[in-house]
Amino acid sequence: MAPIISDCIRVSVKGTQPAGTWANVFHIIDLGTASSTEELAQTFVDDFANDMMTHVTAQWVLTSGDYVDLSSSSGDSGTVNRTGGPKAGEAGGFGAPPNTAILIKWDATGGRAQRGGRTYLGGVDEDQVQTNGDLTSGYVTNIEDDVEAFQATLATHSIAMVINSKTGEASYAPRTITGFSVDPRVATQRRRLRS
Repeated sequence: MAPIISDCIRVSVKGTQPAGTWANVFHIIDLGTASSTEELAQTFVDDFANDMMTHVTAQWVLTSGDYVDLSSSSGDSGTVNRTGGPKAGEAGGFGAPPNTAILIKWDATGGRAQRGGRTYLGGVDEDQVQTNGDLTSGYVTNIEDDVEAFQATLATHSIAMVINSKTGEASYAPRTITGFSVDPRVATQRRRLRS
């Protein structure tokens, strides 16, 4: 049984890193002809692998995605493997420690009281982190380009990412993502706990 009822699908993109495993949770909606939940999740995982793994290091590997349809209490759920097998990051640099990440902040429709979303992208290229903890401007631009490409690819597949937000005592609803920003400072575990 789905833990939250909302008109969207939850996809957890998963993989491995030197210290163990990782997962990023996203919420998506189908904007086109209704495909199965499994097909939508498969497309999302494959698009993420193709567009978002370009500038992360090879130590960060995408393997699969878990999905659940949140639009009904008996939501369709399962796991899809990345088409073609695991996908390692394509950046040639040395990976920063696994407790560091690139922080992507998502803006969405809604009132000031409703927060945007966050994605912590691992596989940080240590060569792209300056001594003060800032990412190089070129690296930030590369990640921004990857996110834009990812969103454009999803759009061609009639998929949109949303923020699943609480709207009342026990109700949730998807909010349209209107933009994003890449934090210019590397996100450490300590920083993430304060965010």
